[in-house]
Amino acid sequence: MKHTLEKYGKAHPDVISSYDNIGHTYCAMGCYEEAFQNCQEASKGRINYFGKKHKEIAESHRNLGKLFFYQGNITQALEKLQTAFEIRKELSDKFDLILADILKDIGNVHYVNGDCKSALEYFEFFLQIKSSLLESSHPDIINLWKIMAKTNLLSFQPEKALDYISKIAHSQREQLLYSNNLEKELSVYEEMVKFKNESLLQARAHSDCGLILAKYGKFNKAANHFEKGLSLKMKLISDMNDDYVRRIIQTSYLNLGRLSIEQGNYRKAIDFYQEGRKLQEQITTYPRRKEHLINIYQYIIDLMIKQEQYQLAPSTCEVVIELIQQLQGNMSKEMVRYFCQMSEIEYSLGNYSNALQYANLALDVVEDTLEVKVDRSSIPKGIIQKAKILSSIAKIYVAQNNDQMALH
Repeated sequence: MKHTLEKYGKAHPDVISSYDNIGHTYCAMGCYEEAFQNCQEASKGRINYFGKKHKEIAESHRNLGKLFFYQGNITQALEKLQTAFEIRKELSDKFDLILADILKDIGNVHYVNGDCKSALEYFEFFLQIKSSLLESSHPDIINLWKIMAKTNLLSFQPEKALDYISKIAHSQREQLLYSNNLEKELSVYEEMVKFKNESLLQARAHSDCGLILAKYGKFNKAANHFEKGLSLKMKLISDMNDDYVRRIIQTSYLNLGRLSIEQGNYRKAIDFYQEGRKLQEQITTYPRRKEHLINIYQYIIDLMIKQEQYQLAPSTCEVVIELIQQLQGNMSKEMVRYFCQMSEIEYSLGNYSNALQYANLALDVVEDTLEVKVDRSSIPKGIIQKAKILSSIAKIYVAQNNDQMALH
């Protein structure tokens, strides 16, 4: 250092770098006065070499700001760090990671000084920049979420704190899903449901617990979490006139419906799916909403058939057929499934004429969409389906005591 100083003078980059290195070393040792003296010399050298407006000058102000902070001089720490930010911002085309780190430094000073409101403003600004430059799974992002959660709690904003805790949990969830460690994933959500402050995030955690427990076959425990999640949602949501809210509630009903199927409780499953269906019919803004409604109806129809509720199934099937006609037209391949299903239901009810009518409608669609192939080495698509429908038609004729048509 002495040799470099004598050879080049204080304004040379090598001398400035040496002052900085010595300053950082003293700082690491806790010798803040010596660190401050060397960093100040580095700052003066930079000003003489670069002028007052340069990124290197911003770095010097930042170093001095940190040292003031370590010494407990909050006012001067904030002044230096703010100067560093303004210089760096003026010279940068866009926000970068160094600018973000300066904002974090300012936030830390406010946080330690007990000014959580100001700290949050800088932390949120820092997070905005970092999130645009780094992946959400980056350790810097996750560490800041932890700070934000704690700061919001100290600011008596538990909802916001839970929001960041949820982000941390979901980030951990992604990593756990990648490693397929469901037990650790479950433990994350079980911690979240223990929070005293009731929130939609807690309701979501109950749902996540339920999904994992269902994978383990622990259906009773899963049902308990699903029901608690639904109860929380219904308690906390006062306005049901929003599609997003309807979807949140609907998810719980559909989860409970699927779980009831796993438990073999088809009657209860129908009730849950009917609640989900009612909400789906009110949704107007989501894409593919009619397709989703058709899927829900299909679960209901299948469950009705399993429960042998044949009297209720035809009207439900007719609604689905009408929806498919609206979406895809009268001769859609999707229609075949529901025409066949209607035929089977009517047959079970002893309405053979109706059963025959729907079976013939299914046959018309299959024949209309049947692929004609010159190559006889493979069976055309739909030919097996046609054969099954013809077999069903024959069965209906037998039930009508029309053996001649059955043979035909």
